[in-house]
Amino acid sequence: MKGEKESFTDIIIRLSEGKGNILKHAGKWEDMDDKEAEDFFKIIEEAWSRWQVKRSA
Repeated sequence: MKGEKESFTDIIIRLSEGKGNILKHAGKWEDMDDKEAEDFFKIIEEAWSRWQVKRSA
């Protein structure tokens, strides 16, 4: 969960700690064509539609 004063960048860094350098993936999508991008984002949207966030009381 996001801390009160935690930025989106802070969350990404926290969640990726110990899993290698996230920057090694920078620019990996530069040669992705429009069809690949459309397919990728469709998969992400479908996954998000099934994702349920558990909220604390």
